[in-house]
Amino acid sequence: MMASLSDVASDERTARMVMSMLVEPNAPVTGRIMSRFGAVETLWLAERDGAVVGLSPVNAQVWRDRLSVPSAKGTDGGYRSGAAIGRSRAHPRR
Repeated sequence: MMASLSDVASDERTARMVMSMLVEPNAPVTGRIMSRFGAVETLWLAERDGAVVGLSPVNAQVWRDRLSVPSAKGTDGGYRSGAAIGRSRAHPRR
């Protein structure tokens, strides 16, 4: 079984480096989650489909879809459908 990002990034510094590769700079939602829980917990929350404190279920899913975190349930090589590092195929940067 492939190790998850939160398994590899088990300390705060490494988790912040990983998050910097997955998230747009100054992303407000991710920033609020990281300030509340820290980078390790934020990365763990991003990899799972459960609730995120402070976000509705819909907003939590939108937040996750904006990230490029490998999904345990993914069928397309381990990445969420439509996601690429830093951008979504459905909403490319202009």
